[in-house]
Amino acid sequence: MSRFRIIMWGEFPPNTHNGISVSNKMIFDILQDQFRDIAVVEENAWNKKFVGKIIHFIKNYFRVSAYLLKNKNGILYFNLPLSTAGLFRLLIFLPVARMIKTKNMRFLAHLHRGDLRVFYNKKLIHRIFLELAFFCIDEIIVLSNLFIEDIKIVNKRVTTRILHNTSEIEGNGIIQKEYTGNFICLSNYIESKGIRELVDCFKSDELKGLTLSIYGNIYDQSFFNELVCDKTGNVNLNHGINRNDIINILRNFDALVLPSPNEGQPIVILEAISIGMPVIANYTGDIPNMLGRDYKFLAIPQNKDSLLSKIKQFDQYEIKDEISDYLYSRYKENYSNRIYEGSVREIFKRL
Repeated sequence: MSRFRIIMWGEFPPNTHNGISVSNKMIFDILQDQFRDIAVVEENAWNKKFVGKIIHFIKNYFRVSAYLLKNKNGILYFNLPLSTAGLFRLLIFLPVARMIKTKNMRFLAHLHRGDLRVFYNKKLIHRIFLELAFFCIDEIIVLSNLFIEDIKIVNKRVTTRILHNTSEIEGNGIIQKEYTGNFICLSNYIESKGIRELVDCFKSDELKGLTLSIYGNIYDQSFFNELVCDKTGNVNLNHGINRNDIINILRNFDALVLPSPNEGQPIVILEAISIGMPVIANYTGDIPNMLGRDYKFLAIPQNKDSLLSKIKQFDQYEIKDEISDYLYSRYKENYSNRIYEGSVREIFKRL
């Protein structure tokens, strides 16, 4: 087995389509320009049955362990899950990996969510699992300054680094268009993403002159079937789209709506504002910092009436071009590819 200075363990497209897999791919692409010796151990068990998942995880544990035994210095990079099952699987591996590694191998975890504090305080088992996991981790990447104190609640020892997300398919300036009353939602079909509430909003007589198109991968077929039966004619449900086509798809709509009640720093929002596209989202995670805390179109999470009100407010807002200019400026100043690449190189520079 060859020697590798970086071992990346996690989800990647095209086998998995979500914000974490996109982030992993972007980090890999940046590092590959600088370090050729990168090993990838891919997690893609989301569509497997229970036994298949177990076999998949065991195989990956052995692969990562083999890399650690062979490579005595470098970085093991992986994503930190916020679920009981995800942390349990990680804890089966981390203590063993900690014994295998030498002092020159850094364990670098990436936290993509913004609800660590809520998760930690919710159950005793969450607190136990997180504290054990943090004991085995050297450094944690968070999405913004907002989440640093959350990390310190769990463990004050672990080093914390900040890496803002970016748009993989960065636009080249603001897209100007006439307002047509067409809205888009890019989200996988999972009930916890708030899609049902959004579809219900467009049943309202107040929005009957507007249209909504949802694009996403079907992670829950029964939930998708319910939406098909329940939606009104002004809502179109579509399958997922190729990431290279996202900007061209976005050009056809007036605003992105992201109804998820739990987010960290959504890449889909950055994709939208990289072309100056207005966004309607929830006041959750780092979204208020991304769009500005005085941004007019942030709804109360898990509140259909609030979301409906913000969609109506945007529909009636007369100076939509100002929103586009404002959001595009925020993207260029804080989240551009150039800034992101510099941050990734800074985090991994000690190799």
